[in-house]
Amino acid sequence: MVDTSVANKVGNGIVVIGAGLAGLPVAMMLARHGLPVTVVERDECAAFGRRDGYPALRAGAAHARRPHQLMAGARDILRRSLPDVTHKVYELGARDAVEHPGESPAAFMALRRALLERALLTCARDLPTLTLRFGERVLDVVTAEEPGARVRGVRTTKAALPARLVIDATGVHARLALAAPYVSMRSHLYYTSQPFRLTDEGFAAAQDAVALWSPAPSRDVVHVRLFVHDPPFASVLVALRGDRHPPARDVMLESYRAALASERLRSCLREAVPLAPIQDFGFLKSRIRLFTSPGPGGLHQIGDALAALNPLTSRGAGLGLVQAELLAEAIARDPGDFAGQRALMMRAYHDWVAPHWAMGVVQGFLRPDAEPPPEVAELIAAARRRWNRIREIRRAWHAPSAGSTDRTRLKDHMRTALEVLALQAPPSVLDSLSETAER
Repeated sequence: MVDTSVANKVGNGIVVIGAGLAGLPVAMMLARHGLPVTVVERDECAAFGRRDGYPALRAGAAHARRPHQLMAGARDILRRSLPDVTHKVYELGARDAVEHPGESPAAFMALRRALLERALLTCARDLPTLTLRFGERVLDVVTAEEPGARVRGVRTTKAALPARLVIDATGVHARLALAAPYVSMRSHLYYTSQPFRLTDEGFAAAQDAVALWSPAPSRDVVHVRLFVHDPPFASVLVALRGDRHPPARDVMLESYRAALASERLRSCLREAVPLAPIQDFGFLKSRIRLFTSPGPGGLHQIGDALAALNPLTSRGAGLGLVQAELLAEAIARDPGDFAGQRALMMRAYHDWVAPHWAMGVVQGFLRPDAEPPPEVAELIAAARRRWNRIREIRRAWHAPSAGSTDRTRLKDHMRTALEVLALQAPPSVLDSLSETAER
């Protein structure tokens, strides 16, 4: 039902830049409150949501071909705020999955990005206050001339669109001149992937796992994973040592031959059909915005426009949904209270976005002894402490000598650690666990 009192407060409406996995959800959540929302997307609609085969490259989402899944916290947000999308995405083939075969409860929603895009677009077309403009690039954000003024809209390749609020969800290709500066980091590993169509028997062999790890077949390979998506799709990911230069092609091909023949993956990949050649993702980049000064009033940034995470940790899409839900709720409460919206999103940045970004960097970008840029040194130090705490909890959990009292405490600590990794709790809760252990 449209709340006209709320809709009237937003004036010219809201423009969302980007129809990705943060932009389209926040637009849909806002439209459900009756707010007039326009989504401007640089790519054509035909580039989104291919159900079969392998997605074409998209200028606005260069990582669309990489393996994707949603952690439990992101799945919970879909169920809570976009229940029709949740129903549709399961109808299209998404499944609940565990981290390792035989584990419980399910910690992931396993699917390809294209499947989630298809579900979002199908449901978005039913929202009367939501307008989708595909094949149109935003050139800049228009603001009033006086200092500290609010945004007044955006200028695109086709039109000038007035707006009282602008949400930048442009992803890794964000180029808005009004935005805060970035700190960027590059992975020391060279990432490659290849998609497959599995047989029914091969898919069943994964035993409901979201991914299977395989031992590195040579010194050139750091790790090998088979990501199992919605049936019958899967992707093999091989991370190689780069030493600042891409590995030789013959090294890459030999690494894949060995990985695909490994005992761990053989039962899943037997008679699997490759859907594309090996894709070079190269040295992945991760970046985060530093808020040295407030931007113009009425401009919010979410998703990869704010922090592009390590895409192999599965946190990026999930954190985009965390921000989308928080921002939509804040705007719906009072579209004119930009100060309140900004304060809430800054708390989300410090509680969720920046800590999880740092944990992703530590997990897959930095060598253990590497020094991060000074602007993010404190974030990285906190992330290293938190990863150490998670490892301590896991080691203690698997140790046979713990007494019943310690076992009960360890069970609580293990649950909390898993909630952090599943995006169901902010990383800061691990700090209090460490203090409890020391007492």
